[in-house]
Amino acid sequence: MDLDFSFNPEIFIIEGKNVSRVVSENEPSYLDISSLTSKKVDLHSESYSNPISSGMPIVVLIQATDDYYNIRINDGDDIIYPLTFPPWAINRVEASFYASL
Repeated sequence: MDLDFSFNPEIFIIEGKNVSRVVSENEPSYLDISSLTSKKVDLHSESYSNPISSGMPIVVLIQATDDYYNIRINDGDDIIYPLTFPPWAINRVEASFYASL
């Protein structure tokens, strides 16, 4: 399972001492959750609104049941995501971050 948080890009325009912030409406924030095979074949994916805003800590709790994952982000609402692999088959959790400017 891959959780991809995408944040609405903020553009800062600096003109002398004035700084204005513009939020791009063409690229909204979202959370994509997808289940991929080891060869990166997409078995299932769903999109949600992004529950995280810039500057806040991110705490993700994932609980596996017999039928689905219960995903909670920053003590928010539960996201129910179906199992595509049995929970015992998951052997790795990885957090990676990148920023594009």
